[in-house]
Amino acid sequence: MANNKKLLSATSKNYTKEEIESKQELENKLHEFEKLDTDIKPPHYLDVMGKNEWNRVVPLLQDLPVSNLDYHLIAQYCNWYSVWRKSWQDVKKNKATLIEENSSGIKIKKINPDFTVMEKATTQLMRISNELGMTISSRMRLVDVSEDEEDDPFA
Repeated sequence: MANNKKLLSATSKNYTKEEIESKQELENKLHEFEKLDTDIKPPHYLDVMGKNEWNRVVPLLQDLPVSNLDYHLIAQYCNWYSVWRKSWQDVKKNKATLIEENSSGIKIKKINPDFTVMEKATTQLMRISNELGMTISSRMRLVDVSEDEEDDPFA
């Protein structure tokens, strides 16, 4: 993604002194945000499975540049995790396809609606995981200097 910012230490581009100072100043502002509080309670609207996931991931996010501003994004992740688990349990029990009778009494094979919910939840989990740095590729974007930058004609 071209518009995603990278940490200065994670780029290989040759910057001018002014660009380096500007980027460093911007990165320093990241540390001004209140660090994610590990004692922060999960939102009341999360179900038991969502709260368990909250209690699992919040301590793990301490090493990433996540702040209390990301509270609701973490809550969304935990909520989608709960949705995914519930739909996965149904798909595991009833399979990805169901056999139903239509109005004419003919048996037809149909996609289990929970399979569709599981796919949607997976998409949302991946999106939020990438935002929070919870995937290997999103963490690598924070530290990988080998990834190509925009072509610098003066390099």
